[in-house]
Amino acid sequence: MTCAGNSGQTCGGTWAISVYQLVSGTSTTTPPPSTTTTTASSASSTSTWSSLGCYQDSNSRVLSSYSTTSSSNTPTFCQSLCLSKGYSFAGTEYGQECYCGSALNNGAVSISSSNCNSPCAGNSAQNCGGTWAINVYQFTGSTGTTTATATITTTTATTTTTSTSTPAASKVVVAHYMVGNTYSYSQSTWSSNIQAAMAGGINGFALNVGIDSWQPQRVSDAYAAASGTPFKLFLSFDMTCVPVTTIIYQSPPHLIHSYRHSSLPCGGSGDANLLLSYINNYASHPNQLFYQGKQVVSTFSGADCTFGQGNLNAGWTYAIKTGVSNNVSFPSPSC
Repeated sequence: MTCAGNSGQTCGGTWAISVYQLVSGTSTTTPPPSTTTTTASSASSTSTWSSLGCYQDSNSRVLSSYSTTSSSNTPTFCQSLCLSKGYSFAGTEYGQECYCGSALNNGAVSISSSNCNSPCAGNSAQNCGGTWAINVYQFTGSTGTTTATATITTTTATTTTTSTSTPAASKVVVAHYMVGNTYSYSQSTWSSNIQAAMAGGINGFALNVGIDSWQPQRVSDAYAAASGTPFKLFLSFDMTCVPVTTIIYQSPPHLIHSYRHSSLPCGGSGDANLLLSYINNYASHPNQLFYQGKQVVSTFSGADCTFGQGNLNAGWTYAIKTGVSNNVSFPSPSC
């Protein structure tokens, strides 16, 4: 895809990103991976920082100038990274998230330190914030400077990237959401429900999907609505065998829409194609739920599915773990 600022250059493509690494003052292009990684110089192992405590975070962010996620995240790592980018405030959140800024945003509210209880991704003996809770530090001076490098997953200065994997020590509260009941939903409807769920302490939705032709668009709207939030989503394939009739009343005028939404077929090998399409479509989405590095997928029922492979285990192995772009975490299906 041509660059917006210079049509003579190429700037990535659809779900493809051009990545560059600084090597001895020159830039080199590497093939685009599924995530963006850069080698960042973090400075000042002798810097002095003061802890300001634990603060309540929100979509507007206590520190909003720069953010990143890293498996190396600790208070020292985040402080060094923020200082190297010219920021005097650093904050750690949800184990592997790091935020930077020049000041606390207006309305920042201090809360009990017990809310900042997520183990740091880079050192489980330390705490790095919590769920919508951020440990904040302020730079107070330096007596000398050293440099270190670390590989990190970056975001732009104006966006916030949430983790695509859930720290093993964290608990995630997920609500089962029937996509078959969302025929009239828009993206804004999903956004309102996601915000309400987060306010109630729910961390994600298991999207129960069936065979209806309109359901893939509703799933797409749900993932789009979750973008920019820490809210997680994963697919739960509805394999029940009883179709359901849903009637929608609209007013005005008084129109009645009646349609049937039924379960996904699973008797033949070709029935796996829709499942694979769903899984691969959201494998790299920042709001997809991961567990121990694996994309989470589940079913509602499905104990009789073979996908033409002769038995239950062979059928689901074929349907879920063959032809997917990620490793998949998938519990054994049952009624």
